[in-house]
Amino acid sequence: MRKKKKIIISAMPFRSYTEEKQLLQQYRQQGWQVAECSVFGYSFIPAPPADRNIRLVLSRDYHSLQRAQMAPWRLICSSPLLHVLESEPGAPPFRDAWTAPVAQEYRAKSRFWLFLLVSTILGIIALLFLLSLTPSPSAFTDFLFFLLSVIVSVTVTSFFRWLWVQFILSKAHRITRGKRR
Repeated sequence: MRKKKKIIISAMPFRSYTEEKQLLQQYRQQGWQVAECSVFGYSFIPAPPADRNIRLVLSRDYHSLQRAQMAPWRLICSSPLLHVLESEPGAPPFRDAWTAPVAQEYRAKSRFWLFLLVSTILGIIALLFLLSLTPSPSAFTDFLFFLLSVIVSVTVTSFFRWLWVQFILSKAHRITRGKRR
């Protein structure tokens, strides 16, 4: 008995756009069509085996992507950021006007989170210096420890947000680099 659903984790940050596209095409030829997608992976459902062209697009604006679809390209799944389109072999190329602006937006976010990360680390160093100057426990020391805990939590959050943005940027870079080939 054949499975009803198959899930794979995407390794796109570690392989090229072309390899990712070929992987999705291989699954389609084996009788699995993409049902759901995200930046972390895909889920597949059984479908008749077929040879199809696959296109990956990063976009937050699902509605304009849906309106801009050109025959013979068809949107087969969407997540809040990643969209997968398919067409018959020999179809004209899909014009992707969405991935580059998303990459630009995430570059700006990356700079912001990196700035926040560095400034909170400097804040931690400054607070630790002030704590070393305080001779004995007092209300001021308690306040400094409170500030230290707040700044450490902001630092950890900034670090993980920065990592997430880097992950999205690597996907966008792979897609835009893959289009030129």
